[in-house]
Order: sequence, then C-alpha cells, then structure tokens
Amino acid sequence: MSTPRPPRRQSDATLVYDSTIESYLSGIKVYDLTYSRHRNHDGDCNVNVRFSIGSYDASGAFDWRRAKVQDVPGWVFNTSYAQCSDARFRGVGLEWRDYEGTKGTEMVEY
Repeated sequence: MSTPRPPRRQSDATLVYDSTIESYLSGIKVYDLTYSRHRNHDGDCNVNVRFSIGSYDASGAFDWRRAKVQDVPGWVFNTSYAQCSDARFRGVGLEWRDYEGTKGTEMVEY
C-alpha cells in the first residue's frame, strides 16, 4: 500500500485529497449521544435522546447533522427498553474502516 499524500490545493478554497485519504475520510463517522430515561409520577416511561452524527463530505470538510434514535447503531446504544429503570448518560462513539475495509468501533460514555 502506498503512503497517503497530503492534500494539494486546487484553488484557495478547495483541498484535493488522493483516493486513499478520501476513502479513509468517508469511512469515519462520529456519534454524539445524550440519553435519559425515567418513570414519571403517572407511571409513564419518559425517554429523552439527543443524537448527532458527524462525518466528512467529499471535499474533506467535517460536519454534524441531527439524527433520529432509529439511526443510532446498536453498538452505540445498548440500553434496553424492557424496563423503565432510571438511566442517564452521554457518550461519543467513533466508527471507522481501515485500509482493508474492516470496520472498527469505540464508544466512550461519560
């Protein structure tokens, strides 16, 4: 495998990456999750989720977008809905693909 070259400037505003770097950038996603769950006074289970996904676009710029809980990968969100026990956490997850296309993940709760 060749060593990736640094980006070159196509113009003052545009960086051009070689295909190796583009494939790495397109294989990176960052997940930001805030989750809380509790039972209210009426006995209903209240769940609050704030979820964003960050990724790189074709030009190499990183951007966040709001997402729905249905978009949360299972490895990020492993809290069971079977019972409504009190739960609260924040976390940041990273998903990537290496040079062979193998997927890797890491989640840090805080």
